[in-house]
Amino acid sequence: MLNVMKPKNENMEEVIVRELLYLKMYPLDQFRETMLINNYEKNSNTYNFMYHDFFLNLEITVEN
Repeated sequence: MLNVMKPKNENMEEVIVRELLYLKMYPLDQFRETMLINNYEKNSNTYNFMYHDFFLNLEITVEN
C-alpha cells in the first residue's frame, strides 16, 4: 500500500519499481537465510556479519 496522504517519496513509479525488485529478490533472500541457519550458529560473529552484509548488499543492489 502507498501512503498517498503523506508519501515518503513523491515519485510513485520509483517506489513501485523498488518494491517489485524486493519481491523479485525474495527467493535469494530466503536462500541466504536457509544457508545461514543451516551452517552457522545464530548470533555468532560470522552469522551476524553475513546476515548484515547480505542486507547491505541487497539494499545497494535494489537502490542501483
